[in-house]
Amino acid sequence: KVTYTQPFETIGDDAFNGCADLTECAVNAVLVGANAFAGCVKLTAAPIASAEVIRENAFSGCTSLSEVTFPKSLREISANAFDGCSGLKKIVCEAAKLTIPDKKGIGRVPALEEIFFANDINEVPAYILCGAGIEGVLAVKGSGLTTLGTGAFSMNVGMRSITLPDRLEAI
Repeated sequence: KVTYTQPFETIGDDAFNGCADLTECAVNAVLVGANAFAGCVKLTAAPIASAEVIRENAFSGCTSLSEVTFPKSLREISANAFDGCSGLKKIVCEAAKLTIPDKKGIGRVPALEEIFFANDINEVPAYILCGAGIEGVLAVKGSGLTTLGTGAFSMNVGMRSITLPDRLEAI
């Protein structure tokens, strides 16, 4: 367990990479560096409550993550930030201005069943789940959603079904 009460500007690249027995990290930062928690297979919560940027592979291989909340402050997620998070079943997105700059998505999250968007969000971010490897059924929820961003769910060959909100005006 890692605990630090003061906020950090940055959790650096590779800061906790490979700390396989790390279960909890009560440290928050504006920027979570590349591979910062990669391979932390017992980590049960992503320390991103104040994050604005999450770099590539920051949480890759964190197989014990089952739910992640993207805070309102989050504005950018780099490629494969959650790649290989095989236990991730739910994403809650509170971030209204979220971008996926490299069009590669958050990574392979095959067990994902639900992605919920806060009521003030009207567009699913472009490429958010591109190539996520979703296997099965995905429910997209959010009463304010009217538009799906470009490539939001592209390249998910194993996805059998997707449930979208009734208010969508553009796909």
